[in-house]
Formats: sequence, structure tokens, C-alpha cells
Amino acid sequence: MDFLRTNYGEIMGYLRGKYGVNVEALDNQNNQRGIYILLLIDCFPSITKDEMSIILNCFISSIEKSMQKVRKHVVIVRKGSDKTGIWSINK
Repeated sequence: MDFLRTNYGEIMGYLRGKYGVNVEALDNQNNQRGIYILLLIDCFPSITKDEMSIILNCFISSIEKSMQKVRKHVVIVRKGSDKTGIWSINK
């Protein structure tokens, strides 16, 4: 988690370049967890909410709440089942 906090600016630049200005809306809402979720999905499309909660050291309900905010600005889709599916981020 320290790595994510230390490199937040670079992470934002990477996501902004790859997915566009919609990421700015998340940053403006001070939704750092949402930014980290996007990064995790980008790096590990098959990641589960359970795994995200372990990596980000928070409850699954917090992940779900943050994902709802992310979905308002960036389209995140789960393709396949909860167990074997992957996440997809649309521009």
C-alpha cells in the first residue's frame, strides 16, 4: 500500500493516458481506493474482490462501494463467472 501512496501521481498519469479523462473525475472525488482498484484490474484482470480487499487492506464492502463510484465514471465489466471470469475496463 505504501508503494501505491508513494507513486500516486505516476499511477494517475498511467491510468489517464490509458483510459482517458474519466479517471480525473475519480481523482476529483478523492476516491483513491477507486484509482487503486482500476490499477489492480488493469494489471490483474482475473483479480477477485476478496483479493483486492487483502491487497488494499480493507473490507470487501469497501471495495464494492468504491467500485460503484468507479462505475459512474469508467465502465468496468466482469466477463464470465465470479470464480473464473475477468474484469474489463472500457475507455
